[in-house]
Amino acid sequence: MDAKVSKNTNERDLKYATARHEKIKNNVDKLNAHILVLGTSLNKHTGNLTHLNTTGKEEKEVRLSEAHKAREDWDAEQEQMRIEAYKEQERIRIAAEEERKRVEQEKAEEEARLAKEKEEEEARIAKEKEEEEARLAKEKEEEEARLAREKEEKAAKEAKKSSFAKRIR
Repeated sequence: MDAKVSKNTNERDLKYATARHEKIKNNVDKLNAHILVLGTSLNKHTGNLTHLNTTGKEEKEVRLSEAHKAREDWDAEQEQMRIEAYKEQERIRIAAEEERKRVEQEKAEEEARLAKEKEEEEARIAKEKEEEEARLAKEKEEEEARLAREKEEKAAKEAKKSSFAKRIR
């Protein structure tokens, strides 16, 4: 029985050792799989770090310089737009100033023309008045001359009558 117990114990120990060996082997396989995954991740991470430290830095510098260039282009375009807007406003201001001067000149010319017309009208009226006064003075003179002549003629007739009457008497 000792041999049987010993055989059973040995079988049991063997089963236990085999099971334990299988369990340890499975654990080792799982750990090796985890190590493989970690190694793959580590290799990928190392590759990424290498890329970031070499090519990535270059790409970053290129993108950064492109961004700076785009910003400079944008600023230049904005400045150009401001300059064009300023020039347009200046052109409008100059056109408005020229229009204002033109209107003032036309107004001054119109005022001068009206003043000249008024002066000419006043001169014409004064001339007509002088002519009318001269005509009236001439008519008055002619009337006075006619009356004086008539008076002289009447006086001459009277004198002639009185001398004729004296002769008749």
